Amino acid sequence: MDERGEEKRTVLLAEDDLSLRQLITHQLSRGGFNVIAASDGREGMDLCERNKGRIDLILSDLLMPGVSGLEFAQYNASSAFLPFVVYSSMYDELTAMMLIKAGVYDYLLKPIDQRILIGTLRHALVRAKMRGASSCQAEPDDRKSIVIKSTREEIVKAVDWISGQIQSLLTGTESRLFAYHFSELLINAYEHGNLGLSEKLKAELIMNGQYEDEIKCKEKQCAKTITVAISIINGIIKATVSDGGCGFDYRKYLTMTEGEIINRLSLPNGRGILMASKYFDTMNYHNGGSSVTVTKSANENRLSGR
Repeated sequence: MDERGEEKRTVLLAEDDLSLRQLITHQLSRGGFNVIAASDGREGMDLCERNKGRIDLILSDLLMPGVSGLEFAQYNASSAFLPFVVYSSMYDELTAMMLIKAGVYDYLLKPIDQRILIGTLRHALVRAKMRGASSCQAEPDDRKSIVIKSTREEIVKAVDWISGQIQSLLTGTESRLFAYHFSELLINAYEHGNLGLSEKLKAELIMNGQYEDEIKCKEKQCAKTITVAISIINGIIKATVSDGGCGFDYRKYLTMTEGEIINRLSLPNGRGILMASKYFDTMNYHNGGSSVTVTKSANENRLSGR
């Protein structure tokens, strides 16, 4: 059990520098995590295979000899699909795009602040829980839309429902990536649209370890619902999320420059919408931001053989 009385989670750490690997292992242990350490991405992949079911999250350096953090993330996207957090002293737009396509939403900048590190990992685990299985095991049904309550359990149901609707159109990896990125829009509707968490307040709650307690309290007071709708026409998947909030300034997240994105890497949130927009073919907001529609071509997925 950790200091909060919760079961300890296990982090697989991939870092080629011995002294930094020892330092981060110490920081993680102090933060209440068990650690399995790897000296590079290749060993990290081997440890993933040997410890299936035991690892909860992967934390990896980006630049390593042999198998890099990016290659490790791509392996993870096609196999274990665990929450993946990457850190580096520098990023560029091309690398960020490739990491997004591998399902990486969490980035840290060196030198790593322990408070930000622990807060980011804990929140990544919370988001992973809300995404549910995000697998091809969900069963499709004939419904074209569903209405869910503003709770984490209902978000999981919505992610599983979407997964079931698209599983016959997309390959296993691509189906999981669709559900993964779509879940960001669901979580945004839940947290910001219906529960009323501002970006600033959410960051403070995560850093102070108060996020879960706060949203549990807000869930009890919230009667707003979220509507999720999907249609598939000529191989084009079209999905919409609508919440009961007043909307928000979505444009500032969709038009962030590379420099603005880099500046946000010291925060545990505020990048999900932009990153989701890089995955989907189109993303359009309506009603001031309280509703969003995305599309993805299943035909392109099949032709590429992904």
